[in-house]
Amino acid sequence: MRVAKTIVAALAAATLLAACGDSETVPQVVGATQPAAAPPTTIAGESIAAQTGVFTDPVTFVEPPPEAVAVAKEWITASMTRDDLPRSWDLLAEEWRAKYTREKWLTGVIPVVPLPDEWTLANFEQVTAFERSFPQEELVIRYRLSGPVAGTGQDFAWEWFIELVEEGGAWKVAFYTPLTRPTLGVG
Repeated sequence: MRVAKTIVAALAAATLLAACGDSETVPQVVGATQPAAAPPTTIAGESIAAQTGVFTDPVTFVEPPPEAVAVAKEWITASMTRDDLPRSWDLLAEEWRAKYTREKWLTGVIPVVPLPDEWTLANFEQVTAFERSFPQEELVIRYRLSGPVAGTGQDFAWEWFIELVEEGGAWKVAFYTPLTRPTLGVG
C-alpha cells in the first residue's frame, strides 16, 4: 500500500511541477516561478480532496543539501549497476530495510531496475527537488540519468524520482521510481 501511495504522490508531484499552483507558491526551480494555472480537481475521475495527502499537502521547492545529493547519487550508482550492494543496503531507510533481509538484498534480486551492462551511467542532471510532508517528512529529487551505450554511438536518458529521509542524522533512501521510459539518441 505504501508503494502505491508513494507512486500516486510522486505522480501528483510531477503534475504539480507541470501544471498547477500560483506563481507565488509553486516555483519550478529555486528562485524561479511559473505562471499561475488552475490546479486539477480530479485524478482518474476521483476527487483530489478525497485522496488524503495527494495534492492537499504542499510541497516546497528547494536546493537539496549536498549530503542528500551525495547519498542519492551513491545509492543510484550502487543499486542500478549492482556494483556495491552492501553500500546500497547501508543507505536504505529503515522502512525499506524492514521489508528485505541484507542477505536477500546482496543477491541483487532487488526492487531496483538494473542498468543494462552496455550502459554507462555518466551524468546525473538534477531536474528539480522539493520537500513534502506526506506520507512523512522527506526530500524528493528528480534526476535525469544519462550516458553512453557501448558499441552503438548512442546515449541513453532516463528520468527518476528518489525520495530521501533523515534517520539518525543521516540521509537515507526511502523510495526510488522511474518517471519516464529510457530513451536512446545519438551521442
